[in-house]
Amino acid sequence: MIEQTPPIPLLVLDTNVVLDRVAFGDPQLQFIVNAIERRTLRLAASDACLRELRRAPGHAQPKPHAAAQALAFER
Repeated sequence: MIEQTPPIPLLVLDTNVVLDRVAFGDPQLQFIVNAIERRTLRLAASDACLRELRRAPGHAQPKPHAAAQALAFER
């Protein structure tokens, strides 16, 4: 009998939660980043959400660190 691997849980986050991590590096959300990198959690995002996430930090105060934001989108 072939043992099936359980599916990786899918997480849908509010845009503001993602911005807290991507734009401002909120350390309280590091556990989510770690889980995604270990592939024990999947993150879903629509094209519209990704466009908003790329646009919104430009309006934020204080301004996010551009290099950190780019790195977060690569993940």
